[in-house]
Parts: sequence; C-alpha cells; structure tokens
Amino acid sequence: MSARMTTTAYAQGVRNALICGIGVLAFWLSIAGVISLVSDRPIRDSFGTAFAILWGFIVVWFVAAWIYGRQTGGRVILDCGPHPTRNLFLINAVIFLFLGVTGSLAGTSAASMDPGIAGPSFGISFALYWVIMATGRLQMRETGIWQYWSLLRWSRIDTYSWANDCTLLLKTKGALSSLGRGALPVPPEHKEAVEKLLQEHCPIRRPT
Repeated sequence: MSARMTTTAYAQGVRNALICGIGVLAFWLSIAGVISLVSDRPIRDSFGTAFAILWGFIVVWFVAAWIYGRQTGGRVILDCGPHPTRNLFLINAVIFLFLGVTGSLAGTSAASMDPGIAGPSFGISFALYWVIMATGRLQMRETGIWQYWSLLRWSRIDTYSWANDCTLLLKTKGALSSLGRGALPVPPEHKEAVEKLLQEHCPIRRPT
C-alpha cells in the first residue's frame, strides 16, 4: 500500500518550500544585481538572464544529485512505495511539457519573450523535474534513505522521531539543518521495519 499524504508531512513541506523559496529569491536577486553592475544595465533588465543562470544551475545540481544517489544508494532493503502526490506531479509534468513544446513551436525566443522565464527550455526542463519527482519511491537502502529523488545517507541523520500520523521526522547534520527538516509519510504496515532499520543505523532516537 502506498503512503498517504499526512497533515504533518504537508505542513512541514510547506515550511520547507517557503524557506527554499526565500533562498532562491535571494540568489536570483543577487545574480541579477551582479549582472546589472557588470553590464551597466538597470537591474530589471537582468532578471531574465539571472533566472536562466539560476535555473540552469538548479537543474544540473538536481539531476547530478539524483544520478549520484541512484548509483551510490546500494541495494534496496525496503520499498515503501511512490510519493503520495505522484499523480499531481505527473499532471505538472504534462502541463509544463505542453507549454515548453508549444512555446518552441510558436517560435518563442529572446526577441518575443524573456527566454529565462518563458522559453521552451524552461518548460521542458521543468517537465523533466516533475517526471523524476513523480517516478520516485521511498526506499530504505544499504547506504541511506532514498527520499523519492535524493539519497539521505545514514551518517547524515542527526535525530529522528515519529508523528502520530505515521510521519517520519528527520533532522540532518550540518550548518543549514536548523532551517528545515525532513517529513516522510510512511505506510503504517512498514513503520516497524523502518524503525528497525533506523535503530540499526541511527541508534540514538530523540525528538526532532
């Protein structure tokens, strides 16, 4: 049985998204500011180029992390199923693929629209992002937890706990760990097996 989206996971996901959104916005404005200073153009004219640079970096980092995690995760010990909102992810993939392709067919270019925000490359790459998200699965692997599209190594887990709705709450080690934490909805029938694996690899269990 697939995990259902829990209230705890949804609330934590919203908080994490807000934190990431603020961080991305700060980087976007910073890149635009640098471009504006170097090119001696108004900062508003640099937003599109800055977005294209930032988005390109995000896509390369995301795909590289996905490939690296897939290759180094090791054998699957326990498969807990797909993401609870995979159907929504698939719908997003179709929408952005359609927008990307039709934008390309319509001749969208730097001359007609901002290529950093509305170009076909953005739509197609964003569709790829949603496809990877939709096909991801929650898995306990030899070297860590495969969190649908990224690998969290056992050694990076600082503390963990369980919410009442069977959501696994994870706090990782590192300077940025205080900004957010993981919240993974686990199917109830797999909770005992997941807990056993956590005790083997993360023997200290404290509230996160």
